Amino acid sequence: MRVPIFPTDLAPKSGLKRLAKALMRRWCGASPMSLSFARELLSKGLGYRDYHELYQASKMAKRAEKTPSVLAVRKGILSAIQATLNPKEWLALDHEKLELVIATLPVNVLTAFKSPLAPRSQLGRVEQVKRIYGHLSGFRAPNTPLLTTEQLFQIGRSVIASGNFRDQALLTCLMSGLRPAEFLPTRVNQVLVSGFGETMIKFHRHKTSEKNLASVEIIIEPDSIHRHIRAANLLQDDYLFSPDGNPKSPMTAEDLLEICASWARIAGIEANVVIPPRIRSSALRYQFIARTKKQTGHCTETSTLAYLKSHYINHPQN
Repeated sequence: MRVPIFPTDLAPKSGLKRLAKALMRRWCGASPMSLSFARELLSKGLGYRDYHELYQASKMAKRAEKTPSVLAVRKGILSAIQATLNPKEWLALDHEKLELVIATLPVNVLTAFKSPLAPRSQLGRVEQVKRIYGHLSGFRAPNTPLLTTEQLFQIGRSVIASGNFRDQALLTCLMSGLRPAEFLPTRVNQVLVSGFGETMIKFHRHKTSEKNLASVEIIIEPDSIHRHIRAANLLQDDYLFSPDGNPKSPMTAEDLLEICASWARIAGIEANVVIPPRIRSSALRYQFIARTKKQTGHCTETSTLAYLKSHYINHPQN
């Protein structure tokens, strides 16, 4: 197994360095891990003898090279750690915590796991449906499958059963289509209730220079966000989500990854599958399919997707 590494992965604040810094921050060994050691470990885990060989290979990497699955890469990194540490260091590790560390590493930051971005343009109705269909079905990269409907419900049931209002509110935001970058920096005074009883979060979209109101469609608990605010005794200027009970500092994306991994364990799903972008995309897909079923009368997800494919993909003149 070898993951293709490209020059962009070795740039500052890019692929491999981001991955190495994430491993350093989450390391559960007795002593801190250096950046160079993290880089060497990851190089071996990605299928190279050392960082030098990885660096040389990056100069000749081609986009068409086959990329192993994310799960295979995580297993490779874990094997590299075991092979590199001496037996005493290996036995001293908390293996359950180490597995969580590996399961939450942002492997997808590497170029090999990113799909080439299509140029932005004004799309017509048919092109929009093609893009939606491609995003929702078999046109997705095989390394990033969406969660099944049953897995979504497993996660939802587990989070509700936990009685943790903060986690219920987090899952509500993800399943409503909000991105972590949009709701993690949110303060309590940005949570509003419209005249129609909808929960609204006022946040700044990075793609525009103005602030927008985003309606939150509650999926698992109608009052989850407000229950969280009341249970945590949050003040208007407090952050809605914090990692350690300190409402004056916001939760980070890495904190959210670890929380998602805990949801996965409770729901009996592999931790590397339950990540924020996948929960969000899967929930949006589920909602899209449900709406399309209602509009077309198709009663199964398979027949709905088949309808979309035959009507819009194979016959674009319609």
